[in-house]
Amino acid sequence: MRLGINLMAWSATVGPAERALFPVLAALGYEGVELPLFHPAAFDPAPVREALQASGLECTLACALPEGASLLVPDAQPAALAFLRQCLGVARALGASVLGGPLYAPANREARQPLIAPARIPSIRRRWKIKKSTMSGSVARTPPANII
Repeated sequence: MRLGINLMAWSATVGPAERALFPVLAALGYEGVELPLFHPAAFDPAPVREALQASGLECTLACALPEGASLLVPDAQPAALAFLRQCLGVARALGASVLGGPLYAPANREARQPLIAPARIPSIRRRWKIKKSTMSGSVARTPPANII
């Protein structure tokens, strides 16, 4: 097992000040760092990769889909896939071993907004033989992950 730390303990970006932390993290005994990746189109991987190599740290990436991008909403899937492709490009350029995060829908969506479009709930109920009386409150908003 390797020990790493999420850079979001300090910042949600990876600029010069954050890169300056890499040797400190390595000296503290960390073997890797998880980098935030919220704007992959604007992320310049070259100086980050150089700083990672100089410090000997491995990296993983944490990202979240932006508003308007979702793998659960058919009209928003193209935006989600384009965003994820950009993230994978950054991951490849950095040599990252993991790209993680809430990669199905925007993380900051309102809690009242269902993960599954309400129009799909009747077909889900039929598929899983769920009675309508059990599909109220939070149950309707938090279906089992394996139904998607």
